[in-house]
Amino acid sequence: PSAITLYAAPVESNRIFKETVDYFKKDFYGFDYSLLNDLTVNRVYIETIKQGFLLGKPKRIAFFDFKKPSPVFNSRVRFEINRKGIFHGMAVWFSAHLSQKTELSNGPFSKPTHWQQAFLPVREALPVEKGLKIDAHISNQLVHQRMVWNWQVKAKGREVNYSTLKTAPPQKILTDIHFHKHQPVLLEEGKVHSLI
Repeated sequence: PSAITLYAAPVESNRIFKETVDYFKKDFYGFDYSLLNDLTVNRVYIETIKQGFLLGKPKRIAFFDFKKPSPVFNSRVRFEINRKGIFHGMAVWFSAHLSQKTELSNGPFSKPTHWQQAFLPVREALPVEKGLKIDAHISNQLVHQRMVWNWQVKAKGREVNYSTLKTAPPQKILTDIHFHKHQPVLLEEGKVHSLI
């Protein structure tokens, strides 16, 4: 493609929300894993988003012209909810410009392909009514050669920030841990247990 446009829209999907954000809120044989909730909400999920999941019209959030490569974007959009429902997050998809008259999209309005859509969740499901405005700030940045997604959602007087940076250390740290710079050392307690 010569260029790619990214779009986003507010979505409702109880199934996706239960399988991602709410996953660790359930009881696992009496163990409480709710502390992992920060990991589940600060993550981009690859899911199939159907047209019926959308709560509002899609908005363009980025345009990448491959003659001027820059994978970073910073976009503020306002979504207007067009039906009553539950806001679970935002869907993001692309439209690749193959020529002046030909585009290939993985969006919910297009014929399904092997590419799915990105799902940016919110921590708490939010009941919404037609006409409600949701302000979103969606951006990305490179941190140690790792693409980090950030999204902020403001609705009904509440504002919440999310970032994939909260779910894993930057790539440089991972590289340091997994290669020559990291030498595992047995702690004193481990030395004692190995003698028993």
